[in-house]
Amino acid sequence: MTRLIVGLLAGVLSLGAYAAPQTESSVQIADLEAQNVRIKTHPRTGAVRLIGAWPQAPLMVPSVNEVTRADVAGMEAVKHFGPMFGLTRPEQEMRLVAEETKRRGGSRHRYRQLHKGIPVLTGELLVNLDRYRRVISMSGEISSDLDVDARPEINRRVARRLALATVAKWYDVKKPRLRAGVPELWIVDPKILKPGDRDASLAWRVEVTDKQEPHGIRELLYIDAKSAGITMHVNLIEHAKNRRTYTANSTSNLPGTLVCDEGDPGCTAGDSEARNAHLFAGDTYDFFFDEHGRDSLDDAGQTLISTVHYSDFLCPNAFWNGSQMVYCAGLAVDDVVGHELTHGVTENTSQLLYYYESGAINESLSDIWGEFVDLSNSGGDDSPAVRWLIGEDLTSTVGVIRNMANPPAMGDPDKMSSPYYYNSSGDNGGVHFNSGISNKAAYLMTDGDTFNGYTVNGLGIGKVADIYYEAQTNLLTSGSDYADLHAALRQACQNLIGVDGITSSDCLDVQAAIDAVEMDTDPQNFHPDAPVCIGGDPPDDLFFDDLENGTSQWNFVNVSGSSTAAWILDFGYAASGEYMLWGRDSFASTDGTAEMIVDVPLPADEKPYLHFKHSFAFEASFDFETFELAYWDGGFIEYSTDAGANWSDAGPLIDNGQAYNATLYDNPANPNATHPAFGDESHGYVSTRLDLSNLKGQSVRFRWHTSTDGSVSGPFGWVVDDVRVYTCANEPPPPAEVSFSDATYSVGEAGGAATITVTRTGGGTSAFSVDYATADGSAAAGVDYIAANGTLNFTDGQDSQTFSVPVVDDGVVELDETILLTLSGESGAYLGAVPEAVLTIAENDVGDFAWIDDGVPSGAALTGNWNWVSTSPPPYSGGLAHQSILANGVHQHYFNDAAVHMPVATGDTLFAYVYLDPENPPSEVMLQWNVGGSWDYRAYWGANLINFGVDGTNSRRYMGALPVTGQWVRLEIPASFVGLEGAAVNGMAFTLFDGRATWDATGVTSVPPVPSVTFSGATYSVGEADGEASITVSRTGVASSGFSVDYATADGSAAAGVDYIATNGTL
Repeated sequence: MTRLIVGLLAGVLSLGAYAAPQTESSVQIADLEAQNVRIKTHPRTGAVRLIGAWPQAPLMVPSVNEVTRADVAGMEAVKHFGPMFGLTRPEQEMRLVAEETKRRGGSRHRYRQLHKGIPVLTGELLVNLDRYRRVISMSGEISSDLDVDARPEINRRVARRLALATVAKWYDVKKPRLRAGVPELWIVDPKILKPGDRDASLAWRVEVTDKQEPHGIRELLYIDAKSAGITMHVNLIEHAKNRRTYTANSTSNLPGTLVCDEGDPGCTAGDSEARNAHLFAGDTYDFFFDEHGRDSLDDAGQTLISTVHYSDFLCPNAFWNGSQMVYCAGLAVDDVVGHELTHGVTENTSQLLYYYESGAINESLSDIWGEFVDLSNSGGDDSPAVRWLIGEDLTSTVGVIRNMANPPAMGDPDKMSSPYYYNSSGDNGGVHFNSGISNKAAYLMTDGDTFNGYTVNGLGIGKVADIYYEAQTNLLTSGSDYADLHAALRQACQNLIGVDGITSSDCLDVQAAIDAVEMDTDPQNFHPDAPVCIGGDPPDDLFFDDLENGTSQWNFVNVSGSSTAAWILDFGYAASGEYMLWGRDSFASTDGTAEMIVDVPLPADEKPYLHFKHSFAFEASFDFETFELAYWDGGFIEYSTDAGANWSDAGPLIDNGQAYNATLYDNPANPNATHPAFGDESHGYVSTRLDLSNLKGQSVRFRWHTSTDGSVSGPFGWVVDDVRVYTCANEPPPPAEVSFSDATYSVGEAGGAATITVTRTGGGTSAFSVDYATADGSAAAGVDYIAANGTLNFTDGQDSQTFSVPVVDDGVVELDETILLTLSGESGAYLGAVPEAVLTIAENDVGDFAWIDDGVPSGAALTGNWNWVSTSPPPYSGGLAHQSILANGVHQHYFNDAAVHMPVATGDTLFAYVYLDPENPPSEVMLQWNVGGSWDYRAYWGANLINFGVDGTNSRRYMGALPVTGQWVRLEIPASFVGLEGAAVNGMAFTLFDGRATWDATGVTSVPPVPSVTFSGATYSVGEADGEASITVSRTGVASSGFSVDYATADGSAAAGVDYIATNGTL
C-alpha cells in the first residue's frame, strides 16, 4: 500500500497499513500459547489485543518481584509485552494515566499511547497485576507504525471557531448560546475505532457545550489540523449513597429546584416523578455496593444528582450529561434510572468512547445493569411478559425502548450477522441499535436459552453481573469493540473462577452465549463489495482506467458555483496503484463533476456493466427533529447517451455492492438538495456495480458528481478508482431473488391466521431455500399471535410459497398491532427487495380505547405547558394526569403529528375525563381534534367565550353546561356531532377560558359494527325432478360477530303442499 503526501489546496489524505507483528513477537505469542495463555489478536492488523493468564498461573516479568513498586511493575509489563501489541518504544510511547489497588488484591494500571508527545485517541493498554506483581492480563489496542506530522496547519483559534460554527449549524442554534473548550491536539486513527482503511491524522479535539450548566448540548469534535475537515464527532450526551433530586419545573434549567436529598430518603416532599428518580437512584447505588462493593459512580461516594420534569428539544428522553441524570416527563423508571447512572460508572472505569461498537458496548452495559436493578428491586412490573424489556414502565408517550431477550422486536440486532446491524454514523455509529448484541448475550447468560445453534445454561443475575463488572473495570479500554468484549468476558469469567460460586462450567456457558451472538466476528455488509463478474471469469473490458496514466480520458467540470475545480487527480489513497480521482468536501458550496470524455459503445447482444471502487466520507449530523441523519453533503453518479449534452441519474441502475444510502438534506445552500446520493461515510473502500442492460446498443459516458453546501468541511469527500465498463463472458445465470410478496399484510383479529406469500422475484429458476420468522412488533407472541418460523424449499421453477401466522382474538380493546416478518438464511438465492415485512392485526374488539392516558401517543409534537401530575387531584386512571396552568382568558396545551392515530368509526363516541378546579373553575371548557392538519373539529361546555370556529357547526359544537367541579366527570361527544366519523385523529387540544382543569383518559368508544345479511342471489331455480333447491344466505359488511336470522317460504305461483313443501326456521 502506498503512502500519501498530498497537500495542494485541501490538506492531507492518507492510507497506511499496520506493520505485522515482528518475528520476535510471533515467537513470544507461540511461547505464551504453549503455556495455555489466552492470546487475542486483531483480525485486520494481526497485533495482539489481549493477553490473559489463568489467575493460578500468572505471568512473570523479568526484573519484577513482589517488592517491586506497582507502577514500576506495570511499566515493565508494558515494556516486555508491548511489542506484541504494536509498540516499538514502549517506555516513550506509553504514559500512565490511572492506577488503582483492587479489592481482592493486586493493582490495575491504565496507559495512554503518545506519538511525538501527542495522545492517540483510544490508543490504550490496561495492565492487571496480582498482589505479587505478576501479570494476570494485559489488554487494549495500539495505533502501530505511526508517522503523523505533528505540526498543525490551522491554529487553536481557527479550530475553535470552526467547532462553534459546526455545532451551531447541526443543532440549529445561535453561536452565542455555545461554549467551546480549549482545543487540544490528538492523533485520530480510525482503524482502531472501527473497520476501515483511513490512516491516522492530526486533529484538534474541541468539546462544544451550551452555556447552561449542566449541559443539554455536549458535542466532541475532532477537526483535522491540516485540512480543517471534521475528522469525527461524538455526541457525549448519553441518552441515560448520597442523593440530591431536583425538578426543572418543565423548563431546561439544570439542576433546577431541590426537592429532596439524603435527609428525605423516601423523597416525600416530591411528586411521583421525583420520588421515582430518588428511590431508583438509591436502588442503583445499593446494587453496585452490595454486588460489587462500589461506592457510587466514582467509587468514592459521588453524589447522585437527578433532575425530573426537564423540557427541551431532547425530550422525550433521559440522559447522563457527564455530571448528573436528567429525566423528561415520565422517564424516571427503575431500569432507565439504573441505565443512565451506569453511564457514570462507565465514565469512571473503562471510559468506553460513545462511538460505534465501543459506544454500543457502553449502552449495553447500561442496559444490563439497568435491567439487573429492575429485576432485583421491588419497583415496577417484573412479570415474565415484560422481563428483559427496557422501559416497560414508561408512559405510552415513549413506550418500551429495547428488548434484551429479543432485540429484533425493536429493530435491533441480536448477532453480528443480523440485517438490523446499524452501519451508518447516525446515533454515534448505532450505539443504541447495536447494543442489542451484548444485550442478547447477557440475557442468554442470565436466563439461559437456545439461540443460533447454541444452548446456554442460565447463570443468574449475580454471576453475570460479576463477570460483566470484571470486564468493565479490569479489561475493557475506551476503544474496545465487540471482539475485545468477547475476549474480555472469557477472561473475566476465568479470573473469577472460585469467586461467588463461579465455576469453569459457567465459563463454558459464557463462551456459548458470546459465540451465539457471533461477538467475535465483523459485521456483515459493513464494506459492500460488488463482484465484477459472477463466477470469477475475467471481464471483457470496453473501457478501463485505473488513473495511473493521467487524466486524458477525464474532464473536471463545475456545474455551478466556485471556479476552483471540485475534483482533482491525486495520489496516496488509491484502491490500486498510486492515483485516484478525488472530489473534495470543502467549505465552499460545490457542484462539481469528474466526467468521462470518452463515449463507450455498448453491445446490443450482451449485458454490459459499470464497476468502480470508491471511498466516501461526507458531512452528516444527527437531526434532533426527525431523529435521523441529516446528509448535508454527498455525491451521485450520472450517465449521458448524447455525448454529455444531457445527464440522467444512474442510481436506479445499481444492482450490486454499495448503493445510494442517503438523500441530500433539504438545504438551499446545497445545489442538489433532496437528490439521492452516497452520503455519510463508507468506512473505507467499497465497490459498486451498475447493470447497463437498459442502455444496450447505445454509446454512454459517466460522471461522478459531488454536491456540498459549504460552511462545514466533511472528513474528505469522495475518491474513485478502477473505473470499468465491460461485459462478462460465460456468466452463469444469476441466482434467484426471493422476497415477501408485499411489505405489508393485514388480518382481522378474529381471522384465525394470516397467509403470507413469499415469491421468487428475479434471477434464475433453480431450486433454493429460505428461512422465515416472526418477531414482536407491537403485538406479543403467545398473547396476540402464535410465533411462526421455518424453512421454505422452492423447487425448480416454483414461483411462490406461503406460510401461516395464527392470531389470537384476545377480547381486549386496543389499537391495531403489528408483527415483524423476516426472511434470512437463504441458500441458492439472494434476498430481494422486500426481505422484511409487517403484518398488522386489525382490532375487532369494542369499548373504550384510551388514546391518551399517562402520556400522549408516540411521535406527538407537544405545545404549551404539559404538566403531568400524580396528586392534587389523584388521576382518574393510571399514574398520571395532565393539568392546565392557572390563567385568565383563553389558554391551552395541545399536540399534533402523532405517529399513532386514533381511528374513529361510524357510530363511535369520543370521551375525555376532566376534573375542574373547585377553587378556580373555568368559564368554558373546549376539546379540539386535529385531522390532517385541520383543527376544525371542536366541542365545548359552558359559556361561549372561546372564539374558535363557527358556533353550531362541526368546528364549534355546544355540548351543554359546565361539568360539576371537584370530581372526575366523563365528557362524551358523538363523533357525528363534530364530523369525525371515519377520521384518523392525529392531535388534540385541551382549551379553557379562565381557571384550571386536569385531564385524564381520553379516547374513543367503539360500537360493534352491525353485520348485514342477504340472499346470495335475487333469483334461484331448480328442476322439478331435482328433489330440492339449495338456497345460500350470506354475511356482508365488515362485522365478524355472531347473529341470527329467520327464513321462510311463501306461495308465489307455486302452492305449498302441492308444488313444494313449505319450510321455515332460523340460521
